[in-house]
Amino acid sequence: MKRIAIFQVIALVIVLGACSRSEEPIKITDVSGNIEMNAAWSGQVNVLAPVQILGGATLTIAPGTRVLFAAETYLDVLETGKIIAKGTASERIEFGAAVEGEPWWGIYLDDNCKGNEFAYCGLRAVSGGYSYALGFDEGATAAISYCTFDGNSGGGINAGDAGAGTAILNCSFGDNGDSADGPYDYVYNSLTCAESGNTANSVYDYNEIIVSEDVASDVVWSGQVYVDGEIEIVSGAMVVIKPGTYVMFASGSRLDVWGGARILAAGTANRRIAFRAANNGDFWEGIYLDDDSAGNEFSYCDFSDSGMEATYALGFDDGATAQIAYCVFDGNNCGGVDAYDADDGTSITYCEFGDNGDGPEGPYDLRYRSETCAVSNNTGSTLFDDPL
Repeated sequence: MKRIAIFQVIALVIVLGACSRSEEPIKITDVSGNIEMNAAWSGQVNVLAPVQILGGATLTIAPGTRVLFAAETYLDVLETGKIIAKGTASERIEFGAAVEGEPWWGIYLDDNCKGNEFAYCGLRAVSGGYSYALGFDEGATAAISYCTFDGNSGGGINAGDAGAGTAILNCSFGDNGDSADGPYDYVYNSLTCAESGNTANSVYDYNEIIVSEDVASDVVWSGQVYVDGEIEIVSGAMVVIKPGTYVMFASGSRLDVWGGARILAAGTANRRIAFRAANNGDFWEGIYLDDDSAGNEFSYCDFSDSGMEATYALGFDDGATAQIAYCVFDGNNCGGVDAYDADDGTSITYCEFGDNGDGPEGPYDLRYRSETCAVSNNTGSTLFDDPL
């Protein structure tokens, strides 16, 4: 019994000693100037002046590191330099301002700076300088995953010029000065950058496509699409328009979808598809679904600026069908949707109609026949069921 009691006392002393032992102090390092050879950061790193990672050098940042930037300082990764910042779910890496209210200028990846990695990182409180919290020059690449961008008044990520192999995956974006015309939570180019699983309010695809000839085979449109002329989508062809795409029409331009061809324009609630004039004050001639163009889809789309040649923004010929949902038609001089000739299976639901040249005898926000077209939960001043 005495041995057991002695053992219990010793064990208690060991436990109490362990509990009373203070945590190891955080390593604090002050940095500035150039990094000319491989370096590693950990603990708390205070950036006192701008830092450049020179060509051939790699900066590795350990999980759990806090990198605090003095006002107007930044981190610039030069060509052939590299930064590897891989945190973990429990030990994230944080990049932020050293003093609240004194923003830093972000991280910039210069020309052909390849193979950078950011995982489980937070980038916050960037304003001025390069504008975006993380910017790419032409050909730079990075894998960015499970990162958070918040409180950056000039935007989160600008990867519009990033090189092939760049990825933005499973990241979270808060308030980054978001607006319809920028800055955005992130900018990317769908030709060179993979992106999925992100939570963002404003996203912009930097890719540009010019459409000046008829479409005779299946295509995917994304980014900024410029339509110049009276373009026909030929029988058998399908145009898929990705969420967030801007389809912009030169003055007098239009899209004609032949029988046997179709458009699939499925946006999302926070990445809508826009159909509009390329220049302020211009008008385009709308989208027309020709005879037997079946299975078209328009969801979370915005139609504006159409109205030349007395055409509706979206019109149907005999036998054409489409599913239209959560779309907005506003600012179209000669009407929103004319589905009078649409075939069975067409539906128009949860759409909003603003000023589309509405008059008691037309043009209307929406013209349709209830015999062939299911219409519900739309808002507008002239929704006209025009029976045979």
